Amino acid sequence: MDGVEAIVFDVDNTLIDTAGADRVAYENVWQLLQANYADHLESVDSVIETFQRSLTETSELDSTVSTDVVRTNLWREALTRNSIEEMPDASSVAQLCHDIWNKTRANGFYLTPQVSALVRRLKLGFKIGIITNGPTDVQTVKMECINSCVPRPDLFDCVLISGSLGYHKPDPRIFQDACSMLASTPETTVIVGDSLDTDILGGNSAGWRTIWFNPTGKKCHSASKQPTVEITTLHDLPLVIKFPPESP
Repeated sequence: MDGVEAIVFDVDNTLIDTAGADRVAYENVWQLLQANYADHLESVDSVIETFQRSLTETSELDSTVSTDVVRTNLWREALTRNSIEEMPDASSVAQLCHDIWNKTRANGFYLTPQVSALVRRLKLGFKIGIITNGPTDVQTVKMECINSCVPRPDLFDCVLISGSLGYHKPDPRIFQDACSMLASTPETTVIVGDSLDTDILGGNSAGWRTIWFNPTGKKCHSASKQPTVEITTLHDLPLVIKFPPESP
């Protein structure tokens, strides 16, 4: 892939293993509820499943209420819906569930040493950006965790969080914003992400070249979501993106 000037990364399940952090967080909440509140619930599993479903269905963009409040309320609703009888302390239990879930997830938001070294290597030849979908407060925490894993504060030339903008990937506007901040053109900018629906579709629509990070071997069945390149590991990036001649 020649002529690349800027590489823009997705965050969740691309730079960091958000799904892995989620699995550990839900397991910790499950253990809490099973050990202390199982007798009050139809099923601990059903509480977790109800919360997960509600979290997926809830739009947290442009909310005037903090994400912590929204998600604590979702835990309370999940507990209430799956209680054998009314839980008098549902609100306090919900707060405890959220605190454990939130803290455990945050502990999993980090760059591995290998990915940190890779991004720093790419920085030698390219401008590096971030476009991430999600609430501003949540994604800011993730960026703080990522930045704590790298020894230089200027690693990222552009960080765009959809919650701060009011629109999100695959909206072409967020890709246009990135080009403006990076002083790059669509033809010289590439997006690296795991989602066909947001990263690849959005990048294609914006005229960018697209690299689909697909470690689990999923299939793409849509012409509009076909990536320019598909990789199974981020460490293949230096093999598919050609460094400028003057760079190491």
